[in-house]
Amino acid sequence: MEEAYSKNMILYGPPGTGKTYQTRAYAVAICDGLQVENVLDSMADRDGYEEVLGRYNELVGEGRIGFVTFHQSYGYEDFIEGFRPECDEETGDVTYQLKKGAFREFCETAEDVVAVASVESGIPRFSDNPRPRVWKMGLKTGSVADLLEKCRAEGSLRMGWDEVSPDDVDGSTSLSEMNKRAINAFQEEMRQGDFVVIPGASSAQYDVAVVTSDFAWDEGATAAKRKRKAQWIGSIPKSDFLPINGGKVLTLQTVYELSRVSASRLLGAMGMGETSATTSKPAKPYVFIIDEINRGNVSKVFGELITLLEPSKRKGAAEETSVELPYSGDPFSVPSNVYVLGTMNTADRSIALMDTALRRRFEFVEVMPEPRLLEEIDIEGVNVARLLAVMNERIELLYDREHTLGHAYLMDLKGDPSIERLARVFETRLIPLLQEYFFDDYGKIRSVLGAAADEFIKESDGTNVFWGDDVAEYDRLRAYRVKRAPRDPGAYTLIYQTGQEG
Repeated sequence: MEEAYSKNMILYGPPGTGKTYQTRAYAVAICDGLQVENVLDSMADRDGYEEVLGRYNELVGEGRIGFVTFHQSYGYEDFIEGFRPECDEETGDVTYQLKKGAFREFCETAEDVVAVASVESGIPRFSDNPRPRVWKMGLKTGSVADLLEKCRAEGSLRMGWDEVSPDDVDGSTSLSEMNKRAINAFQEEMRQGDFVVIPGASSAQYDVAVVTSDFAWDEGATAAKRKRKAQWIGSIPKSDFLPINGGKVLTLQTVYELSRVSASRLLGAMGMGETSATTSKPAKPYVFIIDEINRGNVSKVFGELITLLEPSKRKGAAEETSVELPYSGDPFSVPSNVYVLGTMNTADRSIALMDTALRRRFEFVEVMPEPRLLEEIDIEGVNVARLLAVMNERIELLYDREHTLGHAYLMDLKGDPSIERLARVFETRLIPLLQEYFFDDYGKIRSVLGAAADEFIKESDGTNVFWGDDVAEYDRLRAYRVKRAPRDPGAYTLIYQTGQEG
């Protein structure tokens, strides 16, 4: 069955046509299985817009919508993975840590392995934790006898250092900085639904548990009073765990995040998860929005994703393809339930940087100016919709349709339909944009403004600054200055007056 939406889409058009605005409608429509036309229609009034925006924010909170903006400095390290500097607050030493980029993080969130495993294996899931983290925790300690066995038996995770109260960890002088970090991770950072890998009684085997409660101080316990309830779900051989942790063995630190390991990969290595391609349960759609996609060096930012984005190369597809990432060495592929939605300003000169290979992998949806959205605006007899339509017809003839004026520049007039507001729009938005489009060719700018040109552009000849024979030679020269936009409604009606109208 053909899908309603392409996996890779770019909304393109002139500035001010509402491309970023429409990404909200597309994202909600894709996630909720709706027709985007119906969502856009519902956003036409204030109540409908607020409803769609509320749903959009809900999906962002669930981790099902991601958003980044490309710019000239945005790179592969921000998008996929790379080393980033971290400064130790005490020593001032700078170290470089491998961090996952925004798109890799999103793709790992989008994998539906955990959701499928939760149904089939009874693993608890928490709606407010859409992206479970994976932690290492040590429970074999000489200070508390049989702590590992006690936690497994009662369904918990426990930690000692009982002489330091939960509220005094950072101020304690008896704890090392490493131990403070471990306690704070257990108390403050772990969330319900997170996974914990625990070195077991056998050095060749690791136990795995899921956190099922908030942190609590167990005053009745004789030792290891720091406690969280947990469901112990099974174990994983060390030989199976090391590959998903980049070949790194667990250290002696009591608690720390296993940043290389996603919950889905952990469950997959345990044999407890299945991908959406092997189950009848459909995966929830996830939408990753890239605003101003052509402003980044897309070849550099995307790297190997140029191949992985193809629907046929996605995870679970017939030609599933994965690559070994250059920094971490981890295998990576793009899940089939991830939709990539970009926006592109066709008037931006950086459009030339758009890689041809990437163009072939996206479907393009044109978003052009819609003067009809301004039809209800009437400012002292000025037909704003007609005003925009006529200016754009002239721009299309003088330049091209990719440099027309978007209706969004005038949408604020719905809330403030005043001649003062209209004049401000021309002064601060439209005239500067025309100057940029036509490279200060005021002859063409005056043509766009039509019969009202003299109301906006002051023309003067330069003969009064020359003398002698120069006067005749330079008589043809003209200088132009942008005037303060008129506050007379008649000046704006002149803009859309045509020859046929006299």
